[in-house]
Amino acid sequence: MYLFLMKSILGSIVGSSFYSWWQNTRLGIWFQNKLDDTLDRLDWEILAKEDKWKKTYPNLADRLDDLELEVRELQDKVHSLNRKDVVGDFYD
Repeated sequence: MYLFLMKSILGSIVGSSFYSWWQNTRLGIWFQNKLDDTLDRLDWEILAKEDKWKKTYPNLADRLDDLELEVRELQDKVHSLNRKDVVGDFYD
């Protein structure tokens, strides 16, 4: 148990130290830019697929939007209650 804990703490310290050095190198900057471009492209593809799905199934998309709105309203109502014994966060 303690070995696992020490290994994870030391690993995070070494990883943080390496990244603080790596991010200022030319290769680190290039890699970070490539990673950002790839993630931006993937997000765009996901949004495009979602828009295509919403155009294909407009009634289901409207129903899903209504359900998400209802969930948000219920979460707001739960958070507005001032009860003593409520513990935790209901938001994602």
